[in-house]
Amino acid sequence: MIRASVMGQRTKKRIRPNRTRKRLGRLPPTPEFLKFGSYFHQDVLVLQGTWEAATLDVVASFNGEDRKRLRDFIGTVLESDLSPDELKKLWDLTGSDWYLDGAALRTILALAHDGLRKGLSRREARMLFLDHLAVVAPTLAEGVVHVRESLDLDIPEGGRHREMGTRNHLLRLGEALFLEVIAVDPEAPPPDRPRWFGLGDAAAVRADWESGRRLRAFVARTNDLDGALARRPGLFGSAMRMSRGALSWRFALRGDGALPMDGLLPCLMDWDAAGHPARAMPDLGARLLVFRLDHPDPEAAAALYREIGLLNPPEIHAGAVFRYTAEIETPAGPRILG
Repeated sequence: MIRASVMGQRTKKRIRPNRTRKRLGRLPPTPEFLKFGSYFHQDVLVLQGTWEAATLDVVASFNGEDRKRLRDFIGTVLESDLSPDELKKLWDLTGSDWYLDGAALRTILALAHDGLRKGLSRREARMLFLDHLAVVAPTLAEGVVHVRESLDLDIPEGGRHREMGTRNHLLRLGEALFLEVIAVDPEAPPPDRPRWFGLGDAAAVRADWESGRRLRAFVARTNDLDGALARRPGLFGSAMRMSRGALSWRFALRGDGALPMDGLLPCLMDWDAAGHPARAMPDLGARLLVFRLDHPDPEAAAALYREIGLLNPPEIHAGAVFRYTAEIETPAGPRILG
C-alpha cells in the first residue's frame, strides 16, 4: 500500500475508473505519468502550488468563455483549499490521485486551454522542487551503516565527484527523488576549493553526526538556476559544473562550502538536459512518506521556504533543536531516518 504525506496526514491511493482513460485517449504519447493509477504524488501541495503559480498570470487573463470552458473541464478552478468534491472531480478526470510532477497535469490542461499549458511551463521554470535528501557523514562507511540500521536497506553505491573529492551512495525514493549518503573520498586528491555540504570542516561534520543530526541537508532543483541565484545574491553561492561518472549537472556552491543558512535552506541545482537520475537507480522499494523539519522558529522557517519559492518544503514542527527526519516506507514497513 502506498501512503503519502499531506501536511502530516496520510491518504490511501485510490485507482479511478477506466472510463477516464477512454476519455483521455486523445492525449499524445508521454512518459509513465499517463499510466493512470500507477503513480502517486507524495505531497498534494506540489500540485496545488504548481497550479497556483500557473494561474497567477494565465487564468487571470481568460475571458468569460475561457473561464467557463476551464471550469466545465475540471469542475472548478483549483485554489489553495481544495474541497473533497473538487478533489474527486480532478481524480475522476485524471484517473488517479496525484502526480509526481507537473508533466501529466500540463498535458491534461492542454486539452482545456493551450495558453494555460504555456503559462505553466513559464512559471514552473522559476520554481524550486525537492530533489534529494542528504546524509552528510564523517566517513562513507558510517553513513552506509546508519542507513542500514535505520531503514534495513543496503544503500547502493553511487560514485565519485572529482571536482569535490567526495563519494556517495544513492537510494531511490521515487521517480524524481532520492536519498544520498555523501562523505569525503579519502582516495581522491583534495579539491582546490572548500568541499560542498560543509564537508571541508571535518570537526563540524563529526559534531553534527555525534549529536544525531545525520540527515543534514536537502537539495532543490530548478530549471532556472541562474535566475534563482540572481534573485538572492550571496545566499546560495554561484553555479559550478559537477559530475559523477558520465552524469553532469550544475550545482550552486557557496565560497566557503557551507550549507545555505546552516542547512535550513536547500542547496540548489539544475540537472540540465540529462534528466533526473533517480529513474536509472535500482528500486529497492523505498518511498518518502514524510520529510520533517524541527525548528525553534517554525514560522520563520516557513516564511523562508515561501520566499524562495520552494513548492514542497519539509513538514515543519516546533522543536528545541534544528534537525531533519524522514519517514520512509520500506519493504519491511515505515522507518525513520534522522
